[in-house]
Amino acid sequence: MVVMQSSIMTITHNDHTYTDIFILTLAFHPSHFHTAMNFQGKSDWLKNQFNAIRIPWEDGHIKIRVNRETLLNDALDAILSIEEADMKKIFRFEFIGEPALDAGGVAREFYVMVCEQLFNADVGLFSASTSNQMCMQINHNSGIANEFHLRYFQLAGRMLGKALMDGHITPVRLQVRGLRRL
Repeated sequence: MVVMQSSIMTITHNDHTYTDIFILTLAFHPSHFHTAMNFQGKSDWLKNQFNAIRIPWEDGHIKIRVNRETLLNDALDAILSIEEADMKKIFRFEFIGEPALDAGGVAREFYVMVCEQLFNADVGLFSASTSNQMCMQINHNSGIANEFHLRYFQLAGRMLGKALMDGHITPVRLQVRGLRRL
């Protein structure tokens, strides 16, 4: 049995080093997850792993309130203020001034809108891949475009990881090399 405990991930970008803690702890036997497994099998395995570490609603949940006009900055502040262990809790989202019951639709809208803004080439964090214009890659000059680029990269990782854990689809297409680093 292989156990991958929470580990520290270090990213060096434009002479800055950023360290974050990988939030998932997965335990599996190597024979249960091999390359011969079909996509559905891999998908089911991953869902089971997420369900095993997810904290039930009654044991605690997180409410995130954001303003549409300042969505990206509000998301940055809210998501990065969450402790590592709390990333496994169920999130409920609310847009300030918009009464709504989050039965999944508000969460889906939150993930889509934040990812659209975060991965927009005009923000300067990501740029179109040179090998495939439909895919995004890290912009090597992101530090020039945004002085807080490393915090936004941390937000990108947490957003994609949490969306994956919660079963939400995001409008993000990363190049294969970027996907391998996740």
